[in-house]
Amino acid sequence: MSHGVLMVGAWIRMNDMTILEQQILNELQKGIEPVPRPFQRIANKLSCTEEDVLAAINDLKEKGLIRKFGAIIAPKKMGYVSTLAAMNVPDDEVDRVSQMINSYHGVTHNYLRDGEPNLWFTMIEKDDEILERNLSQIIERTGLKIIKLPATRTYKIGVRFDI
Repeated sequence: MSHGVLMVGAWIRMNDMTILEQQILNELQKGIEPVPRPFQRIANKLSCTEEDVLAAINDLKEKGLIRKFGAIIAPKKMGYVSTLAAMNVPDDEVDRVSQMINSYHGVTHNYLRDGEPNLWFTMIEKDDEILERNLSQIIERTGLKIIKLPATRTYKIGVRFDI
C-alpha cells in the first residue's frame, strides 16, 4: 500500500499535486469567506491569480483528488438524519469499496484508519428509510458488514489535514 492521505476515497501522494495545489487545499480547508470574490482572497494570500486558484481546483477535481466542494450543514437542524459507519475492508479491496461508497451523494467523509474496522464514512440522508436503504445496498454490493454509529450527542470540531 502506498503512503498518502486517504481523503474521500482517493489516495493522495504529494507528488501528484503542485505546491500551489497543496497550498490551495490548505486554504480551502480553513473555509471560504462570504465575500463577492472568495477565490481572489485566496489568490492574494498565495501570490497568484484568481484564475490560477480556480484552474487548480478544477485540475484537482479532474485528477480525482477532490470529490466534493460545498458547505457543511447541520443535518439534524435541517431535518436530515446521519450516521457514522465503519467497515473492515481487506487491503486489496479498499480502493474499490471506497469508490463505491463515494458514489452515494450523501457521503460526506470517507477515510482509512489503522486497525479494525479500517474504513470509516459518514452518510447524511433525508430520512431513515433512505439512509437504511443505502447502507443495505453497500452491504449487498460489498458483502461486508457495516457498524452504524449514529450520533447521540453533537460535538463541533474542526479537522484539517496539512497537505
